[in-house]
This record gives sequence, structure tokens and C-alpha cells, in this order.
Amino acid sequence: MIIGVLDDNPAICRLLERALTAAGHEVYSATSPTHFIESIYPDKIGIFECVIVDFHLSEGRSGVEIIRQIRVDYPFLPAILISASQILPSILQELLDVEILQKPFTFPNLFATLKTLHEGAVRAEKDLSPVPAERLDSGTIDSYRNGVARPSAC
Repeated sequence: MIIGVLDDNPAICRLLERALTAAGHEVYSATSPTHFIESIYPDKIGIFECVIVDFHLSEGRSGVEIIRQIRVDYPFLPAILISASQILPSILQELLDVEILQKPFTFPNLFATLKTLHEGAVRAEKDLSPVPAERLDSGTIDSYRNGVARPSAC
């Protein structure tokens, strides 16, 4: 899996990068929100299969803000928000499809979360894949074109 990591604590950033790389992932990391958005984001975001972002960042930015910015271009990109503090319920409500990991977390917990996100993304990709024409009848095609129904690929 290709993962983008953003944490303003260099020690945590390095630790995540080493653990994820050792587990077989390709990792692009940054400790600065500006560096992540201006350097890594434009070059690599299209290849990321997941991003891991700290909740409290430097430069007056938050992980929620970064995830919102990424989701403008990639609305379904799996994301993990990591935090040492409690996250307000209103923010949790907004981020229903973002996994939250409370620090300190274990690497087995992180890896299990990544696996769950990856499996969910693969299922979603299959759900959005084109349906062979021979599986559609004219009524289904009309509904599909009008956005009324999504034909089953089963």
C-alpha cells in the first residue's frame, strides 16, 4: 500500500515511516503541513492508497483541515487521523468515514486499521466498476443513466 504520513513530531513521523516500510508499505512522510501540501501532495497524492494525519499540527493547521483539503480532489481516499487528545463529537460526526486512532496506539492496531481500510476501498472500487452490458436490460440502463439505480454486478 502507498501511504502518505503527516505528523509534526519528527520522532513519531520517523517511527511510523520505519514501521510501515518494514511491513512492506511505500511511505511518503512530512513533518510540516506546508511541505506535505506543497511538495508531497501534488506529486504523490494521486498514488496514495491511504493517508495518516496527526490531529494537532504545526503552522496553525489541523489534521481535519488537511483531510478536508485532500478530499476536495480525492473524496474517497481512506484516511486515518491520529491524536493524543480527545476529538470533539462534532468533528467525529463530520469524519464518519475517517478512522481515528488514539495515541498511544500499537502497530498491530494500526496495521489492522490499514487492512480494514484497504479491504473497504477494494470493495468500493468493485462496486463502482463498470457492469457488463449483457447484464443490463433496457429499464436498468435507463435507471442507471438517470442516476436512479446502480445495477448489481452479481
